[in-house]
Order: sequence, then C-alpha cells, then structure tokens
Amino acid sequence: MHEAAFTVPFLFPKISYKLPSFCGFFREAGEKIKELFYWNYFTLEVSAGTVTIYFRPEGIYRLSLGNNGSLSHTGEQRELPWPGLRRDLERFFTGKGKDISWNYPIIMDGYSLWTRKVLEVTLKIPFGRTFTYRQLAEKTGSPRAARAVGQALGRNLTPILIPCHRVIGSRGTLVGFGGGLSWKKELLRLEGIEI
Repeated sequence: MHEAAFTVPFLFPKISYKLPSFCGFFREAGEKIKELFYWNYFTLEVSAGTVTIYFRPEGIYRLSLGNNGSLSHTGEQRELPWPGLRRDLERFFTGKGKDISWNYPIIMDGYSLWTRKVLEVTLKIPFGRTFTYRQLAEKTGSPRAARAVGQALGRNLTPILIPCHRVIGSRGTLVGFGGGLSWKKELLRLEGIEI
C-alpha cells in the first residue's frame, strides 16, 4: 500500500505523519461507479419518433421511446454490437415485424424475482396478439395478481424487446405503458391491432 506523508504545521511543525494513500481506492471506486452509470447509447429515428437503446457489450439495459425514460447520456453514442437489432427495429417500424424473434441479450439485473417471471411470460406473447393483465397473471400461476402484473410491467426497461405493449386492460382498452399510450397504440397498430 502506498503512503502519503504530511505535516500539521500549526500543531507539530517538525513531525511528519504517514497515512495510507487512498488514491488507489478512489480510482477503483471511480471505475466501479463509471461501470454502474456509464452506458453507451444508440439512437434511431423511426416513423413514430426516436428510439434510444442504452447498452454495454454484454447486453441491453434500456430501450427508450421518444424522451420517455431517457437516461442522461453519460456514455458515448456508438453503433450497436448487434447489427441485426437496428435492422429489426427498422423492419418493425415499417410494419414488417411478424418474423422478428428479438433474441438479443437483455440485462435483467435489478428486477425482483416476480418482475422477472412476469417479463419472461410477456416474452412469449406472440406478435399480433394481446393478453389482458388478468390473462398474464394466470399464465404466471397467480390468477388474482393482475394489478401486480401491471406494476411489474411498469418496471420493464426494454419495451418492444419484452413486448409489454401487447398487454391491455380487461375491457380491451389501452392502459398503462411507460412510453405513453400513444406509443402503445402505435406499436399495436404496427402489429395489425387496432384499439
């Protein structure tokens, strides 16, 4: 460990004190903090507005629609490490998304077990189909948890990739979507669903 020498002239001007240097500690802490908050991003203009993807090489952290849920840009704007994702988004927003699998790595850290379960079931909703919150609750094995399903979907950081826009109210109405109901309506329209 490095040491730093200093004196306290107003107390003992002739004595030098040696303490461990914290420079290495702060450098390591700074790297960890940067790792937590430093996300590269990619922005794509589509027919409905702007899609911004925050990512690292190991996966996608967030997909923001318009300015909803955007992070401050602490990273660098870069090309996506998955070239097919840009192509798939462009196809989806031109109404040609039926055969897209959206098989891209998503960083699921920070989600509770319940939220992960709901998001994993949501991944299985087919293109062009909708489920109600109650139907999704039943699929998770908790038929009375429709409200909890809605709360879990509200935590989804990667709409489109995890298609929470395909979950609608029990009366077939548009309810609850982090990107705003106009985005939800547009995403469903692109899948041939008019609500």
